[in-house]
Amino acid sequence: MFDVVEKAKKLFIFVVLVAWSFSSFAGDIYLQLDKDSGYLGKYLTGIHFVYCNEKDAIYKDDSIAKWARKAGVSTARFPGGGIIKYWDWKNPTGIKNVDSWDKGTFTQVDPSQWMSMDEYLHFVDVSGITPLIGINLLSGVRNNRVDDSIKRAVEEVKYVVSKGHKGAFYYLGNEDMGKMGGIEGGAKIFLAHAKAIKQVDPSAKLFWNDNLLNEARMQQFLDIAGEYADGVEFHGKWPYGGIKFNHNVTLADWQQQFPFVDEKRGSYSDRALALRAYAKQLGYPNLMFANNEYGLAHKKDRYIGFNRFDFGLVAIEFLQDLYIGKFDMAAFWSNVSANNNERPDSEGQTLIDTALGNRLNPVHFGFELLSSAQGKKLVKIEQGDPGGYGFAALSDDTLEIFLLNKTNVSSKINIKIEGDKKINSEGKIVSMIDTTDHWGALKKDSIQLQDRFLKVSLPALSYSKIVLSFTADNKH
Repeated sequence: MFDVVEKAKKLFIFVVLVAWSFSSFAGDIYLQLDKDSGYLGKYLTGIHFVYCNEKDAIYKDDSIAKWARKAGVSTARFPGGGIIKYWDWKNPTGIKNVDSWDKGTFTQVDPSQWMSMDEYLHFVDVSGITPLIGINLLSGVRNNRVDDSIKRAVEEVKYVVSKGHKGAFYYLGNEDMGKMGGIEGGAKIFLAHAKAIKQVDPSAKLFWNDNLLNEARMQQFLDIAGEYADGVEFHGKWPYGGIKFNHNVTLADWQQQFPFVDEKRGSYSDRALALRAYAKQLGYPNLMFANNEYGLAHKKDRYIGFNRFDFGLVAIEFLQDLYIGKFDMAAFWSNVSANNNERPDSEGQTLIDTALGNRLNPVHFGFELLSSAQGKKLVKIEQGDPGGYGFAALSDDTLEIFLLNKTNVSSKINIKIEGDKKINSEGKIVSMIDTTDHWGALKKDSIQLQDRFLKVSLPALSYSKIVLSFTADNKH
């Protein structure tokens, strides 16, 4: 009998050791709650619409707009990036690169196949987001109609205000500075439009775009148009800055990359923090920074070994980096036309899968987790590795800790929370996890704080939010 018991004990110990060996230990993370790292942006869970891909059928029942309100989506870019160079808000063609001002004839696409300004503003009303609307600059330059372009912009802003949206965000042009005479020419065109727009709505927030933004280019632009510029945006995809990357990237490549970087320009968070510091030196401490075209590069066949859920995790890691870099605004692709061979949305690289009943791709779980951090105080996590890294968000009532595990095994982490605030012992953890069909799910569990230590196990290939509340005597 004694031998049987001893054998059972040894077997139990062996099973425990084997189970532990299949988990990684990512180590200790220290959170310094009293260390001031500034505040997180309020418009980071944004959507990027491309108006000629947004068929009425996708949005007709308002289900996506209602999800956006519930999920904490904060803005949506309309009518789209490159589209703005050819968009006439009063007479849209519905065709990607065809402008009603340009020479030649065109046949307008059936309006049910694209999103109009009124349909966009309806989405705004239902979702509760702050509008982010494009102003076409390049058509006026291209057709030698700059004065008409300014008048058209003024009418556009007047229309938006008339619909109850004073103080909206506007992006003036997109990736077209080089076609307007470089920084100097682009800044002057921006300034001419911005002056007129601000007369209509002084509370409007105006952005310019410069994907090559550095300190010298930013200073050159601000020297000309800084009085009327509220923000700047620069774009990027992963793994390369734009769509023109010509090599394969594997899931293992992504898993081994730490921290998150762009092959061409490095860390977006580091870049934004440095540029913000320089803008402050120039006398623009409130200049906003945005990446309203972030996500994965277009060529789907260059991604080897990624499934639908994996694409969602990559996108959320990108968004996490924008949070850590204290960007003010970000926007992720809503969908891409199913006949676009560069990036069909049926693979999970966008928010909506229009080929499969307009179902939301796994990235939407990440939106739901991250949106609550918008506008809260940033608490940086200096430690971490691919088995668990991220950031924390602090409010008067709660501490939220966001951690990505990009490894194939569960990851065990000890979290030490330092600071004067008293924390309730009971908390919860919600994790975005993969499923057999790769659409993903949210897994919820309770956690226990002991002596300001948390011991957590992050599921393999997951994104998690830990929520702890402060005791009543912390509140004022």
